[in-house]
Amino acid sequence: MKKKNQKNQDQDQDQDQDQDQDQDQDIGADDILNFSDKEFENFVREYEQMGDQSLSDQDGKFVAKNEPIYSWKAKEFNQFERGKIWYLAGALIIASIVAVSILVLNNFLMAVTFILIALIFYIYTQKKPREIKVSLAYGGLEVDGVFYEYEDMRSFWIFYNDPPDDAYISIQRDKSYLPYIHVPIGEADPTKIREELRKRVVEKKHKEDVVNVLERIFKL
Repeated sequence: MKKKNQKNQDQDQDQDQDQDQDQDQDIGADDILNFSDKEFENFVREYEQMGDQSLSDQDGKFVAKNEPIYSWKAKEFNQFERGKIWYLAGALIIASIVAVSILVLNNFLMAVTFILIALIFYIYTQKKPREIKVSLAYGGLEVDGVFYEYEDMRSFWIFYNDPPDDAYISIQRDKSYLPYIHVPIGEADPTKIREELRKRVVEKKHKEDVVNVLERIFKL
């Protein structure tokens, strides 16, 4: 008899937990107005534990700011194909600078500096790009684990380059440091990304950085 009562109590507890989970998933602004004092305290405590990562969706439902709407994976940077001619041309340029530094300017420090720069750059060109995850969420963009909130963004623009996997989102932020960030699109749907971003951030044409242009031209 005791075992039966215990079993019934366990079933009742499981049902209560299931009901609580269903309520949490469907909580809206209207539901909060009908909360009892205890229910409201529990609701506030749960969202405080989320680290103030909640906001209201258009349908009156509460979702986490980092709840993804659309996610994709992309390479952290575009790796250009460089042939033997490219490396040969680079070696000749560095050799010429080193020769001028030593023979004409008599500046050995300058020669050593350019040799070190060439070695570092060569090591960089051999680096394989990591695959990072990007999530367009309700409250911002999460790029490789770093969350950028929409409220800190002034505008955005999508650059479509050739090849297509070199396309990226340019984000202008309301920050003195790193005012612009570039988010790779990879093989994701740029139309879908633009559609969702326009609901939350002003779309404004950006000027492409000279550095990015030079990188594509010279395959740096």
